[in-house]
Amino acid sequence: MANLSVLIVDDDRDIADTLAYIVKRSGYDVTVAYDGESAVAHATESEFDIAFIDIMLPGMDGAENLAQIRQLNPDVQAYMMTGYSARESKAKAIDAGAIDILCKPVMPEDILGKLSKADKGTILIADDDPVFAELVSTTLHTAGWNVRTAETGLQAVDIVSHGGITAMVLDYSMPILSGTEVCRELTRRGIDLPIIVATSDENSRGLFEHLNIDGFLRKPVDPRAVLEFVERQSLAA
Repeated sequence: MANLSVLIVDDDRDIADTLAYIVKRSGYDVTVAYDGESAVAHATESEFDIAFIDIMLPGMDGAENLAQIRQLNPDVQAYMMTGYSARESKAKAIDAGAIDILCKPVMPEDILGKLSKADKGTILIADDDPVFAELVSTTLHTAGWNVRTAETGLQAVDIVSHGGITAMVLDYSMPILSGTEVCRELTRRGIDLPIIVATSDENSRGLFEHLNIDGFLRKPVDPRAVLEFVERQSLAA
């Protein structure tokens, strides 16, 4: 495994230094910042593969901090850390571009588990069917992938535009922006990533002929077929 570059941002120096010690002993390169401004300064000088950022930072909060870091390093995989209610914090963290949140006290196995998945990458499941999204997410998580979800086409475009997405599984019939509109908008923005379309409408294939699509899956989809697609794309990269 290539060394991952890890950024830990927390104003509690004991927590930050303890996590850094554990991560460094596990063979990763680690940088520590105790406030958002210092974290941005580090991101100006270095690129990070993964970041763990406290939501409640003095001055610049964690969400603003992540937004600035992403401007410098769009592909960073980020997790927010919080001692507050996960329900209250999750929306803010996801809106900022975080993959997920970690509830404090953060255990070493939580951090190391996320690091072990970081080498593979993050898959976006863009589908407004929560059952389908949950089934596919569980299958990919079990195989060691990070997963994000989007319930509308507009949300999918926003998440991909923030960076850090390895591949996308895209429903043809999405609210706000359809699957074809998502693909066109990503092309307009100059974003290219592996996309597989999941659809129950065979007639929709023709709509994607001139778009950058890597494959189709007919619903109902076996989650293992999605995993096979993702793994093939990973080997081809």
